[in-house]
Amino acid sequence: MANRAELPLDLLTQITKRVKVIEDFIAFGVVCTSWRTAARKKFFDVLSPQVPLLMLADKDDYYREFYSLSKKKVSRIFLPETRGRECFPSKGWLFTMSYTRGMNLLHPFSHINIQLPPRKDLLLASEGLVEAPEEDICIDKAILSASPSLTSDYVLVINYNYGRVNSLAFWRHGDLNWTHIDINTHGGVTSMNYYKGQFYCVTWSGQVWVFDVARPRITKSIVKPRLLIWLKDKIFGQCSFKFYLVELSGTLLLVTRFPHGGC
Repeated sequence: MANRAELPLDLLTQITKRVKVIEDFIAFGVVCTSWRTAARKKFFDVLSPQVPLLMLADKDDYYREFYSLSKKKVSRIFLPETRGRECFPSKGWLFTMSYTRGMNLLHPFSHINIQLPPRKDLLLASEGLVEAPEEDICIDKAILSASPSLTSDYVLVINYNYGRVNSLAFWRHGDLNWTHIDINTHGGVTSMNYYKGQFYCVTWSGQVWVFDVARPRITKSIVKPRLLIWLKDKIFGQCSFKFYLVELSGTLLLVTRFPHGGC
C-alpha cells in the first residue's frame, strides 16, 4: 500500500466530500499535512445533521479541544485565532473577543474570519448611558440568527454588562457599528436563543422577552422588545439556579439546572 501522505490531492478532496460527520472531518484533517490541505479546500457540509460538539476550556496554546457526545471522545483542532480569546458558539461559528484585539466571528474549520465593530462602540450605541472604560465592558452572550456560511442575511445579538448596567445590542451583516436595543429588563439576561424568526431572552427574575430585527432600511432600525411572560417562582433570582432557552424538536423550552448539595 502506498504511503497515505502520498495519495493524490484530488482523490483526498473527493473523500472529504463524502464525510458527513464533523468529528470524522476533524479526524481526517489531522492525519497529515496533505490530508489537512484537502480538508480545507471546501467548507464542511453545514446542512448535514450533527450532534453538537462541546468546546472545552482554553489551555493557552494554538489548539482547542472539542468533546463529541456521540463518540465520547475529544478531538483537537488547530485554532491559533482563539488563543487567549473568549469564545461563544452559535450556528456553527464562534464569536470571539479579546480585551486587546477586538471582536470577530470565526468559522472553526474553514478559519474564515469576519471582523466586528470595536467593543468601545457599544458605549456609543447606548445613547444616554454613562460612559465607562472599554476594559470594563463584559460580553457574556452572543447569538446568531443564521449561519454566515449559508446566507449574508444574518444578525448577531450580544448581551453585555458594564458596572451594574445590563444591555443588548445587535450587528447586522454590513453594518458599520453596533445598534443598542432598548429593553428594560428586571434583572440581567441569563440565556438567549433565536427561534422561528425572532430572538428570545430570559432574565434571572423570570422575564421572557421576544423581539426581531427588521431587514436593512434607509432609516435606522428600531427594535421593540415585548415582554412575553413573567414567570413567578421562588427559584428565579437565586444565583444557584441556571436557566437556558433551548430549541428541541421545533419547540422552545426553558430548561432549569437545579443545585444539588450546594453545588
